[in-house]
Amino acid sequence: MIYLRKIEEKILFKEYWNNSIYFVKRPNNNSSICIEKIGDNYYKPKTSNPNSYLDYEIMPNLHHNSSNQKKDINGKFVLISKEFYYFGKSPISIPSNICPDIPKGQSAHGIETKDKNRKQLFFEYLKNNFKIGIYDKPHGWEDMFGNDDSWRLDENYIKP
Repeated sequence: MIYLRKIEEKILFKEYWNNSIYFVKRPNNNSSICIEKIGDNYYKPKTSNPNSYLDYEIMPNLHHNSSNQKKDINGKFVLISKEFYYFGKSPISIPSNICPDIPKGQSAHGIETKDKNRKQLFFEYLKNNFKIGIYDKPHGWEDMFGNDDSWRLDENYIKP
């Protein structure tokens, strides 16, 4: 497992862009600090009431361009999480008897694990063995930024 998060809120893309709480999620390509170049708040509304992906302007960022725009903002909402486990380049293995159901291939909606006992055991395993937060850098970080360790500046970083 690389990443798991608890969805706590969903907000419209325009709210994500306009709310000052999320300004920190806007990539700053001019920063000398690599972690500040990363972020996912790069769709700026062109109108006060955007209705489609065409009503947004994509701001310069390292990962996406206008060819990604339709897929990126096809839905209406940004999912907000404060509680998450991010293992990045150091994924963990989940014991097979408690492993939740996993979609085959990439999925926008995941898959529901209907076995309540297995779900409970899975979450207990995580809570008993890991703190909520960031454990390692993302895959490909070194390819982009070399030995930069600024990803550890995130307030959610778990020190070894």
